[in-house]
Amino acid sequence: ELANSNSNNNTNTTDPNSNSNSNYSFEKKIKLINIITITNMYLFNKDNVIKKYTNPLQILEEFLSVRMLYYTKRKNFLLKEIEYNLQLATIKYKFISEYIEGILLLNKKKKTEMEKILKEHNYPSFSDIELLNPNKNFESLDSDFNSQPQPQLLPQLLPEVDYESDNGKYNYLLSMPFYSLTEERLTKLKNDITNYNTELNILKSKTEKDLYIADLDILQVEYDKFMTEWYSEFNTTSIKQKTSITKKIVASKS
Repeated sequence: ELANSNSNNNTNTTDPNSNSNSNYSFEKKIKLINIITITNMYLFNKDNVIKKYTNPLQILEEFLSVRMLYYTKRKNFLLKEIEYNLQLATIKYKFISEYIEGILLLNKKKKTEMEKILKEHNYPSFSDIELLNPNKNFESLDSDFNSQPQPQLLPQLLPEVDYESDNGKYNYLLSMPFYSLTEERLTKLKNDITNYNTELNILKSKTEKDLYIADLDILQVEYDKFMTEWYSEFNTTSIKQKTSITKKIVASKS
């Protein structure tokens, strides 16, 4: 169903019936196309076991079943990423707002006193927030096939200070520059919170199939654009080469 829904909207510029693209020059060059017999197709399946396939569609169907599993993992990660950023922005908004309004009286206080005030106002420590960080609690999308450590997927959202020790559990708030404790910063954080909520609701409303088809649609547009440009350059180069050969032949005859 997924394959059919995408192929029905396919406006491929490399139609093999098209005169300009009949040779599939580019696809052959990068080995996307090859002629094989389908009566003896033995391949490694998703479990790395040799399996006989009776037709190309059967291969595609098995690939899609694995692909959709990874889109489920991808969606779950993206949801956690947005929720993490949303909570962080919300806490910062509350902190700046209460500081400006005089609810948080932090001036001329020792650090231990400031941390006690934050705790009394129900501000989570850094370790509590990091429980939501998908980078810290992340099952690799490729964990079934790759045991190597994964790269950092989220940008560095917080300043590089000591958060993880007991002495740094509220540094993610207390280390904020003084010039960020402004109405302008509040407005930006408010917009960020709105945007995160919008992204969260949109992502929740989409199925894994929706995400996959959206990616395929983007790929199709970019692929068609690239192929149009490539064949245009290819045809121009071919004409120049033919013209050059013709000139050499004429010159040799004369």
